[in-house]
Amino acid sequence: MGFLLAGVIAACGGSSSGNDNGGSSGGSSSGGSSGSTSSGGGSSSSGSNSSSSGSSSGSGSGSSAGADASGSSSGGSSDGGGGTNPTHLPMPSGTCPTFANGVVTVAAGGGMIQAQTWMGTKGGGPLIIYWHATSSSATLEVPLAFDTAAVTAAGGMIVGFESTTRTGTPMNTTGNDVWYQSDVAFADQAVACAIQQVHVDPQHIHAAGYSAGALQSIYMWFARSGYVASVISYSGGDVTIDEAPFQDSGHAGAAIVAHGAPGSDVFSNVDFAMASATWETQIKQAGAMAIDCDDGQAHVYFTRLSNLAPVSLKFFQDHPFGVKPEPYTSLPSGFPSYCKID
Repeated sequence: MGFLLAGVIAACGGSSSGNDNGGSSGGSSSGGSSGSTSSGGGSSSSGSNSSSSGSSSGSGSGSSAGADASGSSSGGSSDGGGGTNPTHLPMPSGTCPTFANGVVTVAAGGGMIQAQTWMGTKGGGPLIIYWHATSSSATLEVPLAFDTAAVTAAGGMIVGFESTTRTGTPMNTTGNDVWYQSDVAFADQAVACAIQQVHVDPQHIHAAGYSAGALQSIYMWFARSGYVASVISYSGGDVTIDEAPFQDSGHAGAAIVAHGAPGSDVFSNVDFAMASATWETQIKQAGAMAIDCDDGQAHVYFTRLSNLAPVSLKFFQDHPFGVKPEPYTSLPSGFPSYCKID
């Protein structure tokens, strides 16, 4: 099933970078890998993937036990800002990329995929892992979803993956053969290397994505709950194949759950409004907070991203890993009027 139509990108001020059946390296879409394929879902982390990355089988709905206890756990000690240190931070595996603004190649598990990066020079800010929609690109979507200048001025960094391993059986894809569980190994490597090289704040590692990329981000909410602090999903939700056991059964991140109207935010027989509602239930069952943003529109609606751009960075800044108490008892100014705490 395809979760975003090719060709609509041009109407939104960009150009489609391919389709989900192919593609080149560089600024390509979710097409082919820019190098050799990855050998598995968990090889870039220091053990933190060993039992979570390959386990998306519909078993992770809000109550799964933590997958492992390895990785460089900080013990969850408190460290300012209301957050705690992540319990499953990955360690670099092999050679780190030299991060700079523009396209970088991230290597993990014998494979390589490319990412577009936005970064400042001072460090100390959030790291946002971004996954784009079918037939789209991070280069197009990230500037719509975030004020990239504000992110970099805050010492932050955005890594938007542009290619995929395309490895694994269909049940190892988190959506529609755009992103795969094995691709999360590259996110692990990006996280580990950004902490080491750019000195991003390890309490502020976040995931976001649109459509197929939202499903990948939700997979990370489950399978990387040991370091992902909070998530923004644009037309995503729980479609079963993006579930996994929680990496850290004691942590689930808060989320903005943006979607269109039931019956309208639909593609390939998937109603993303309903899928979003299912995920919101899981978020609350896991003890976290969900902000529902129903803009009433169809699935292909890039304004869904830009409508939340004024608050997306602040939401992440306000929701570090393990923040308690929940900082939002009501929504701060800047959120669209159709958003509410669910």
